[in-house]
Amino acid sequence: MTITRRTVALCVLTLIAILAGANLVVASGRFNSAFQAYDQLELALTSFEYSSPDDPIQTEFVITNPTDERVTVRAVELRVQIGVHDTGGGENRVEAVLQRGESYSVSVPLRINDKEYVRRAKTPLDWRVSGRVQVQLNPAIEPVWIPFVVRYLPE
Repeated sequence: MTITRRTVALCVLTLIAILAGANLVVASGRFNSAFQAYDQLELALTSFEYSSPDDPIQTEFVITNPTDERVTVRAVELRVQIGVHDTGGGENRVEAVLQRGESYSVSVPLRINDKEYVRRAKTPLDWRVSGRVQVQLNPAIEPVWIPFVVRYLPE
């Protein structure tokens, strides 16, 4: 039996195709587990303290990781609205690594940009906090932003 260049080339191409297919299966499995982990993260606004339009609103935001994966929190960005009117916001870009079952509490002061609107608004104010959290499962996967919305009605 004679091995020709064509046979060698076909064998090499077959081997490359097998390796590429195996790489695709591993990579897609990694992305699938990443999105499952992102879907399971628990996000909660635990504190919202408004005193006046001239002072920042003090908020505390908690991120809990119930998954088996290590998750890096890269940033928290918040916007504050009264009803549908955007009145301000803030961010915190301190990174934290969360292992299974760990929580990260982050303080995010919200600046009020439209102070006159807040002064004229009817009380009780119908606050809405929306935002996003940037998380990353591992360095091989790009960070993703997870959006959320919370409604806060003072008592």
